[in-house]
Amino acid sequence: MSHYQFLLGEFRVAKTWCKIIHYLKNNVTSHLSNICPYGYQAELAVGNIAYAINTQNECSPLVSLESYMSICEVTYAAMSDKNEKLAAGAIRSIGHLLNGFFHLSAHNDVWFSKETDMIKLAGLTTTHLARKINLCIDSHSSPEAKSKLTWKQRMNMSKQAWGSCHSLGHMLTTDMLRSQLYAHFVPTLKAMIRCINEHDLLNQKIVSAAAGTLNIIPDAAWYYYSEETHILTNCVNASVRYLFKNKRARDATPIKVAKELNSLLARLLVVAKHIDVTCSEEILEFLYGWMSTRSNILVTNEVNAFELVQVALTQDYPNDDRFDVSIIQKFDSRASQERRKRELQEKDSNTTNEESLIDDDEL
Repeated sequence: MSHYQFLLGEFRVAKTWCKIIHYLKNNVTSHLSNICPYGYQAELAVGNIAYAINTQNECSPLVSLESYMSICEVTYAAMSDKNEKLAAGAIRSIGHLLNGFFHLSAHNDVWFSKETDMIKLAGLTTTHLARKINLCIDSHSSPEAKSKLTWKQRMNMSKQAWGSCHSLGHMLTTDMLRSQLYAHFVPTLKAMIRCINEHDLLNQKIVSAAAGTLNIIPDAAWYYYSEETHILTNCVNASVRYLFKNKRARDATPIKVAKELNSLLARLLVVAKHIDVTCSEEILEFLYGWMSTRSNILVTNEVNAFELVQVALTQDYPNDDRFDVSIIQKFDSRASQERRKRELQEKDSNTTNEESLIDDDEL
């Protein structure tokens, strides 16, 4: 069977599932999974279709715009189904579906005409996914919270939180989706930062998925969040605390998370215009050492990350005695050192250019 024939079969399954759900919406009040026990497989078929579409720019022989939009709406509804397995399949598929739509709309004027409707659906989806992540964290937050749920219920919540982080990662790979939905992503970013802050409570797969998705977010979006909300600052502090706590980690998952957060933290310190420091002095010492080994990317002609932290420690909290003066002086001294170093490099560069011009004139 060819790849195209396989996808066509998948689409027929998904289209049939879509018809069943629309019938149920209009004629009965029972949940979808009571009538269609194969809904989970149908949702997986939907996700496979969308994933394949994301690899090409044309799919008109495979799926029409009307059918695709209908399946998106149905999948969004299925995320709330009482059948946990069906809901997990829908969560897994919705990110692929939305990513596929915006990928195709960038190459097709007919699909582009429906962007407003899909942006609205994407906004609702981000809110729903954030709720799934927060519910999972809350369910693990204390012995009392755990006692109210069965082991199976907590496991299903974890699966849905993991799927939510992955779906958000697929959505954030679409350029048009990013710019249109910056404000809508605020709750989901807060939820994923909670995953980093409360990583000890959660399955490490969720933490890994959250870190990977946060690291996908482009610099332009982080710049927006640094101007409008405290999200960037919260993400910086969460990343530093995780890296400090897991600096001697030997297990595969913490190492994978640390790799994502190392990359993310470096990007945030370059993009940020201002941060608040909420970590302890011991963690600040760790941050100073961490930054010192990466000064080549944290200090440029436009950015001095040491100065960013130094300003946060001195100008924002001039009367704060939380930190010993020595750690403040470290950042202050390094900021001045890096600034002088850049000035000398720029001066040497200008001198070299002038000498080159003189040589050209003499010639």
